[in-house]
Amino acid sequence: MGWFRRKGFDHRRHPTVAVADGVRIAFPERLVLGKHIAIGCDAYLQARGGITIGDSSILGSRVVVLSHNHNYRDPSTLPYDEQEIVRPVVLGRYVWVGMGSMICPGATIGDAAVVLIGSVVTGDVPPMAIVRGNPAVVVGKRDEERTRELMEKGRSFMALHDRLPEDL
Repeated sequence: MGWFRRKGFDHRRHPTVAVADGVRIAFPERLVLGKHIAIGCDAYLQARGGITIGDSSILGSRVVVLSHNHNYRDPSTLPYDEQEIVRPVVLGRYVWVGMGSMICPGATIGDAAVVLIGSVVTGDVPPMAIVRGNPAVVVGKRDEERTRELMEKGRSFMALHDRLPEDL
């Protein structure tokens, strides 16, 4: 976590955020965190274009979140040029991003959605959707009534435990 702390992330400002070993964050000043968040080991958050993570969300180990890309469509040099294309990423509340998944620039993941292990999210994920694959597609949906009930009561794993889950 040394690189993470040296680059401007002040963990004292986020006392309910649990961060595992090896997490790297580029442009931490452009990272907006809610409460009761867990980020698993060896995750990489590249926040040049801005990343927002809502309350009670969990990112598994080796998750990658990118908010910028290089200009490769019409570059002045190959394979890309110095122009950067920034596109913010937004993860809603109660989101779970499974181990080894990647969230691409410009993606929005709705409240209580689940991104299954190893998925690549290239666009928007509806609230309460369950997605998987590359590119990630909707394969199911959470029980809406039960999910809303739990959200209204604030029943999240992280709010109840304020520690990293053992399997992150």
